[in-house]
Amino acid sequence: MPGAVRTTTVTALAALLAAAPLLSLMASPRWALAVPPAVLLVALAGWTLRRIGSGDLLVVTGQVVVLGWWLSVLASGRPLPAPADLLTTVRAGIDVVRSHSAPLPVEPGAVVLLVACAGVVAIAADLLAAGLRRAGYTGPVLATGYLIAAGVLADGVAWYWFVPPAAGYLLVLAAEGRGRVVAWGRVVRADDERARPAVLRTGRRVGLAAVSAAVVVPALLPGLGDGVIDGSLFAAGGDGGSSGPVVPAENPIVDLHRNLTRPQNLPVLRYRTQAPEPAYLRVAVHDEFDGWRWHQGSGSTLVPVDEGLPPPPGLGSEPPLAAIDITVTENYPWRSLPLPYPPRHVDLAGEWYADPDTLEIASPDGDPRGLSYRAQIAQVPADARRLRSAPAPGAELEPLVRLPDGVGESIDPFLTEAVGDAPTHYDAARALEAWFREGGGFVYDTDTVDPGTSTGSLLTFLDDRRGYCEQYAATMAVMARRLGIPARVVVGFLPGDPLPDGSRLVTAHDAHAWPELWFEGTGWVAFDPTPPDRTPSPPPSPSGEPAPSGSPSPGPSAGAGALPSPPEEPAGAAGGSSGDDGGSLRPGAGSAVGLAALLATALVVARSAATPIRRRRRWRWAAGDPHREAEAAWTDVRLTVRDAGLGPAPPTPRGMVARVSTAVALDTEARAALHRVATAVERARYAPRADPVPTLRRDAHTVRRAVLRSRPVPMRLRATLWPARTPSPSAPAVALRAPAVPAP
Repeated sequence: MPGAVRTTTVTALAALLAAAPLLSLMASPRWALAVPPAVLLVALAGWTLRRIGSGDLLVVTGQVVVLGWWLSVLASGRPLPAPADLLTTVRAGIDVVRSHSAPLPVEPGAVVLLVACAGVVAIAADLLAAGLRRAGYTGPVLATGYLIAAGVLADGVAWYWFVPPAAGYLLVLAAEGRGRVVAWGRVVRADDERARPAVLRTGRRVGLAAVSAAVVVPALLPGLGDGVIDGSLFAAGGDGGSSGPVVPAENPIVDLHRNLTRPQNLPVLRYRTQAPEPAYLRVAVHDEFDGWRWHQGSGSTLVPVDEGLPPPPGLGSEPPLAAIDITVTENYPWRSLPLPYPPRHVDLAGEWYADPDTLEIASPDGDPRGLSYRAQIAQVPADARRLRSAPAPGAELEPLVRLPDGVGESIDPFLTEAVGDAPTHYDAARALEAWFREGGGFVYDTDTVDPGTSTGSLLTFLDDRRGYCEQYAATMAVMARRLGIPARVVVGFLPGDPLPDGSRLVTAHDAHAWPELWFEGTGWVAFDPTPPDRTPSPPPSPSGEPAPSGSPSPGPSAGAGALPSPPEEPAGAAGGSSGDDGGSLRPGAGSAVGLAALLATALVVARSAATPIRRRRRWRWAAGDPHREAEAAWTDVRLTVRDAGLGPAPPTPRGMVARVSTAVALDTEARAALHRVATAVERARYAPRADPVPTLRRDAHTVRRAVLRSRPVPMRLRATLWPARTPSPSAPAVALRAPAVPAP
């Protein structure tokens, strides 16, 4: 098998093996049938384009085109698809990723994204192994699928998924090694003093790199135990590296959409409570917003539940308690215990821990499914007068008011509409809740165009006024923070439906999200901005407080806890929800174009800088040997012919002289330099003895300068920014080629 065919074939096989870990991300493996055609098309396109002499840039472009065509076929089911079909399917796939946790349902959008990932890995591996001849660098590329799976799966990825990409990498290295051995042409002689140091240097470098990787990489790989990148929901000490208990990571907010839209409304728990009103059951608290999603912060030192639960943050006095008995079914989807807020005591067997900041309860290795337990829940009396007179939050709560840059300005017009002149934090919170539920024209709908909680998704939600509980909760929390009110997002369940025996049944469709807002002296208070067709009964209103209305009522002048006015918009800023949001973080095409331009610039800089470096290395290795110096000059001239667009370089020196002399009007100096190079190459290859020619390097440079000077400006610019690829100046490969004919 020819070397190029072997390299392309082995690299394609390695790319297929590298896609194996992606199987763990989908609920069914049948989607994987779309991967082999993608990898095969990439390999065929690469081999064909290289066969006709195309450069690396053209090869990669062609591979991207055929991969895009195949993805469009998958998206549309037609052999001649429209680009819009692919874009629509990709958006749907992004929605699936945002609204589901792994394993994902087998939907066209998700399949297209995973096949695209496998195709990109195949393109990158083919470029490194077959194009740049850098097979050793394919390791990180082939590990991409494994790293994605390890970063997405809550429980980490099984160790055996690392075997296929590792085997593929070894195949690529073996194929490259065989090609190099064949190219050497002979074994190393003991008396070859020039070759020995180069071989030893290369061996030392390879050995050092292998040993270093063997020591460092296992500590960094996620999902293989206690690695540096291991994630956790919260850990003792909050630093992720303590010896305290670690609760496996999960993000229930990403499962909300799946639970709300699943065909079967499975029961998840039953409970019976002594409280006068059924309460929402909390599961997880998300108190950090990075502009893309809400997630849980680093957490505090965990408290063992059997030593007593920590007091509810911010609560001034000890309220009365009410018991609740909960039985969790096998259909329960999460790790943390479902409980009303705030729990004061829980009867549990086993190793369970509570986060003192959120009062979440979970176990490092426990599972709530099938568990029955009793808890005592504090019945916190909410007094509207007390909440209105609450002082401003302390400096320690500043992280719970923080928003990414640009978010606040983009939502100020909506805040003006919703809050009006509400005088206090509490009045503003009630006005926000009422605006979402009744007065703002919002509609509850799980089938939204953009179901995420990023800044762009929330702005789309505010414009369209259509979404589901996750977006209502996340948006109200962001708007509350903009007003200076500490806020966080809670995931859990609605109170469920009453049963004839007095208990209540909670199902998967009762999964819900709502915001909690902080008021000094009371602590965290739940609000529910989701419209009443989803939540007819929001959390109980404080005593003396009327039901939420659609517009806030004016009040007295602001005192303690007064609402700060949003900053004035500068001239020309967005003035309403339909205008240009200017400083918002709404993602768009501009960021993608900028990233593509940055990557392209980096690639051009790397290519243009690598060529002179490799030229210097080639001449350094050839120094003092007439045969190698002649071949180095010959390589320079051949690359000049390619850069000048004169077609494939002729195989013989005399053919090269004829080609260049016919295509370019060389001056006397350049013509003489070209003849000296050709003569030196012929003598080095065919004469009994090759005499040194000290001007060869300068001659090659003279020829290049003269040839490129005669070409059009665009071609000269391309030769500077994207020069022809120089053959790898591997020391062993140069040193171990067939020896010159010995002198008589």
